[in-house]
Amino acid sequence: MIYCRAAVAQRLETLRQRKERVVNAYLYEGAIDKETYQSHLARVEEELTLARIDHYDTEIEEFDIEGTLAFAEHLINESSRLWIEAGLAQRQRLQKLFFPKGLSYDGEEFRTPLTCPFFNNLEGTPEPGWRLVARTGFEPVLPA
Repeated sequence: MIYCRAAVAQRLETLRQRKERVVNAYLYEGAIDKETYQSHLARVEEELTLARIDHYDTEIEEFDIEGTLAFAEHLINESSRLWIEAGLAQRQRLQKLFFPKGLSYDGEEFRTPLTCPFFNNLEGTPEPGWRLVARTGFEPVLPA
């Protein structure tokens, strides 16, 4: 099971402290006998191992996400070069990625019924100039 990185790190720290308490109880305080010590230590070590595996899984997942995002950025930024260098099968896959529903041609222009969801984030603003300031200058316009 994959946990968030902070939760896994907290779990590891809690288990390290628990292990230290068990060792201290046996070695320095003499509060527990050898059998109890070995039993508790084995249980804590097992939990620590599982927590380390979870920690490793979160690092792998994070690495995979970063790698995937880097590849997606490369794919978008270098799509024309990739198209030129690609073979037929790779071009078909790129075309399917960028134009999932294909292209349509009405005799005058090409249209894309549906584009890659990534490009939806690149659409322009709904109204031209909606975030621009008025051209009146720095002073506010006062009634005459």
